[in-house]
Amino acid sequence: MAGELTFAQGVLLTADTLQLGATIRAGYISLSVVQPLVMSQPEGAAQGENRPILLQAGALRIEHAGGVGNLATPLITQVDHLEVITRGSDSNAAGVYLLELDGLTVGNVQIPGLSENRSGIETRGGDVFLMNLAGVLVIAADSPAATGIEAWGGDIVLTTDRLSLLAPVRSWYGGMTGGSDAQRGTLVLQPLNPYQSIGVGRGASGAFYLTNAMLEFIIDGFEDSVPGGYDGITLGRADGRHIIEIGSYAYRDSVTFRAPRLGGGIFVVGTLSTIAEAQLRLIGPTQ
Repeated sequence: MAGELTFAQGVLLTADTLQLGATIRAGYISLSVVQPLVMSQPEGAAQGENRPILLQAGALRIEHAGGVGNLATPLITQVDHLEVITRGSDSNAAGVYLLELDGLTVGNVQIPGLSENRSGIETRGGDVFLMNLAGVLVIAADSPAATGIEAWGGDIVLTTDRLSLLAPVRSWYGGMTGGSDAQRGTLVLQPLNPYQSIGVGRGASGAFYLTNAMLEFIIDGFEDSVPGGYDGITLGRADGRHIIEIGSYAYRDSVTFRAPRLGGGIFVVGTLSTIAEAQLRLIGPTQ
């Protein structure tokens, strides 16, 4: 598909293979594909020399079997609401790789004429990499029983300077055919900026801030490598120079806090406690 397309209302596309070589703008977009959904970018787009090709809509729903984007070339979006569902009921390593330009809400997307009961981002064991360049990344659900992101054993990386968790984010098989609950995935929550301050828990402060209620949406959702070991939850960048404040919270799972580069620091500003075998790992500046 080439040449920019604009629709006053919405567009629904169903195909075995869909290669996007043009920007699509609409009130809502629904894509259903079997093969990997890829978007070829013009030369120099990553450096700002050419306009990127993107999906631009109030609401975007993608149902796929072969994956969405890839780590080197994520699907670029500028949408308000997003839902991405992997087809089938068995294990599937197809991942979801998205780059959002200015903030979105992951949750339930209603498309006129389309009846379905799944929501958020769901893979069947594939990884989820979601980067948001501006605004707030909101993870939501329309019912207490629904998850915002479920990777069924895949790894999840959320990169954004502002994050709001209003629904569970997790990665465990839960008895799914072809998988084992022992094979849970990992979670990384990190800001775009390695200098961004991070606050976690009651009484802490930071531009990238997780409340106690937000922590409840990620605790118990990821792997433990060994009994009593560090959980698969990491806060902060691998190249982080963050000032991290850790406030009051009782951790039921082990969590890693990292600010490993010179200029970073980790400060406990509240009452810190752990439950059962949970452990906290603090990685401060080493270089």
